[in-house]
Amino acid sequence: AEAEGEREGELAGNLCVFPRSHYVLEDHFRKNGFDEAKAHGLGTLPKLHLARPVQIKLQAGDAIICHYQLAHTIAPNLSPYIRYMVYFRVNCHESQGETHYPPTMLDIWAEWPAMQKLATKEARQKIEAALMEAQKRGDTICQPAYVDELNKADLQHQLRRDAEMARKKQQADELFEKHAWIEALPLFIELADANVDDYWTQLKAACCATWGGVPDNLALGEKYARQASQVYPSLVNAFTLLAQNLKLQNRYTESVEQIERMLECPANQEDDSGSSSVVDGVRCLAECCAQLQRPEAFDSLLSKAQRLYPKLQDRLAEAGKELRVQLLWVRGQSWMQAPQKDFVEGIEIFTGIVALKPEDYWAILLIGGCMTWSGRAAEGTKHIQDAIKLDPTIPNAYALLAQNLMMQGKRAEMLAVVKAMLEDHTFASVLSGDNADASHKVVEALECVRNTYGTKSSDYIALLATAKTKYPHLASTLD
Repeated sequence: AEAEGEREGELAGNLCVFPRSHYVLEDHFRKNGFDEAKAHGLGTLPKLHLARPVQIKLQAGDAIICHYQLAHTIAPNLSPYIRYMVYFRVNCHESQGETHYPPTMLDIWAEWPAMQKLATKEARQKIEAALMEAQKRGDTICQPAYVDELNKADLQHQLRRDAEMARKKQQADELFEKHAWIEALPLFIELADANVDDYWTQLKAACCATWGGVPDNLALGEKYARQASQVYPSLVNAFTLLAQNLKLQNRYTESVEQIERMLECPANQEDDSGSSSVVDGVRCLAECCAQLQRPEAFDSLLSKAQRLYPKLQDRLAEAGKELRVQLLWVRGQSWMQAPQKDFVEGIEIFTGIVALKPEDYWAILLIGGCMTWSGRAAEGTKHIQDAIKLDPTIPNAYALLAQNLMMQGKRAEMLAVVKAMLEDHTFASVLSGDNADASHKVVEALECVRNTYGTKSSDYIALLATAKTKYPHLASTLD
């Protein structure tokens, strides 16, 4: 095959070959024949254990000579160049209407006498001796790697390894599709270390380490994301993942730098995976710029992204909203940590968040809380009820609503809220015992009943028993 035009990278329409696949096909045809493949095409072949494909990197004028039974395909062309390739299929038999010659499919070296000789131990020894003599003379030599490939013992070892790696890759990919990040991680680490030039395997290893929820694995995720970006520096996916990984490590400035590199990659409007990565990257940028208090940096990079990806305008504009939400939440976090709170300021902050993100549970709940504790309990009731509607599985809103109604003197309504909280729901965040704040909300709700009805009331006694039964780890606290 002759390639025209520079092809120095991968995913540029390269010819892809599967090492040792001619041996695998020879073995398959010997055992199973080839009538099915002849009648219906090679698509009927079963799934064979082949080595990972290798992308051949060519420049204009390069030519490749390969075995006729070597499995091959082409890589996608993501380069800015057109792929030109011409195939010449050399035939030493008159076809007589036939398109294949069975004997050479069953013995792949039948018509290669020189290769048959090379396959013998004596021939290999002679070649090695000749190479040593040439080296002593200072001659320029090229080690014929194919000699080792023809060593049958080595070949069988390689074929077994190919099959084992293929099985591991299939297992890893199945776990990856299920988002079983922790289980898939060791498999992808092995695969990535064995194939350092395989972009997608490096990227999947980085995904598993980054999204597995184990902080100690973030450094691994960073390592493999960096390797992926080095293997293929013109695809956006690795830069976005690396930015997200660095954000999780609170390295916000470095994360922003990776998004800048992402936006230097060639824009590809037709790549759905790349488009999603661009949007995810800009969202990550919004969070980092919010933490760094650098909205001007975000605006500049957002404008660049919108110019490069006009089809993503609406989705990127949403990321702009997210930045403003994040900036407000930075203020909100500072407000919540302040020893003395300005409830008017709190209402302003959280109302601003809800205006941009109407279904933000915590912002809605905090509006209700600010109103409750600033003497506007009646106005706050609806906001707290709206939070419960958004997510009835979080105990915080129930406890706040009980306090709100108690402050308004609505005893019966308050009791009904606490009963619903304790009798109709079992909160996972409380049940685990790991969330002290969630557990404390159960205590606060019961305190509303106790303070209103007294410790000897039948309602309080019944609700206390229910709470102890559901959440036994709170028994000592409730007593």
